[in-house]
Amino acid sequence: MNIIDSSAWLEYFSDGQNAENFSSVIEDEKLLIVPVITIYEVFKVVLRESTENKALQAIAAMQKGYVIELTVDLSIEASNAINRRVLRGCLKRIENLYHIPEKHLLV
Repeated sequence: MNIIDSSAWLEYFSDGQNAENFSSVIEDEKLLIVPVITIYEVFKVVLRESTENKALQAIAAMQKGYVIELTVDLSIEASNAINRRVLRGCLKRIENLYHIPEKHLLV
């Protein structure tokens, strides 16, 4: 699953110089999670910098993913999951570098 920050969406919609970096992830709608706050942020900026029609088109594109309400609990759970994944990756690199079994590295 992929969550795209509002700045990446804005880059994508404006076809900015980094839009290509985000296109494959954004266009993979089956894996796309779109927090409601991101819809708010993108709509606000597109409306301010363009037209209401363009802002509505942007939101329609974003709604092709899974729109979720990002609650406090869900935010914490997602952050913990990311941190565990990052920690696991770090531990795996340490294990490979120093030949220490990962089970000995976990506290």
